[in-house]
Amino acid sequence: MTAKTTKKTETKTENTADFGAQGYDAFVKASEVAMKTAETLNGEITAYGKKTLEDMTAAAQELASVKTPAELLEKQTALAKTAFEGFFAEFNKVTEIYTESAKEITAPFTQQFAAYKPFAA
Repeated sequence: MTAKTTKKTETKTENTADFGAQGYDAFVKASEVAMKTAETLNGEITAYGKKTLEDMTAAAQELASVKTPAELLEKQTALAKTAFEGFFAEFNKVTEIYTESAKEITAPFTQQFAAYKPFAA
C-alpha cells in the first residue's frame, strides 16, 4: 500500500467513526425534543380534557334551565357549535405541536447526513 492510499483509508475510517459519534449525539438531541414534546402534549391534552368537562357541566346546567322546546333547540345548537369549534381549535394546536416537533426531531439527523462526506480525501 502506498502512503497516499493509507492516508485515504485512515481519513475514511475517521469520517465513518465521526459519523457514528454524530449519530449518537443526534439521537440524544432528538430524544430530548421528543420527551419535551410528550410533556407538552400531555399538558395540552389534560388541560383540554379539564376544560371540556367544565364546559359540559355548564352546558348541562344551562340546558336544564330551558322553558320551551325552541329555547332548548337554540341553546343546544349554540353549545354544539361551540364544542365543535373548540375541538377543532385544539386539534389544530396539537397538529402544530406535532409538526414543529417533527422538524426539531429530524433536524440533528438532517444536519448530520448533510455534513457526512464518506469518500472525502
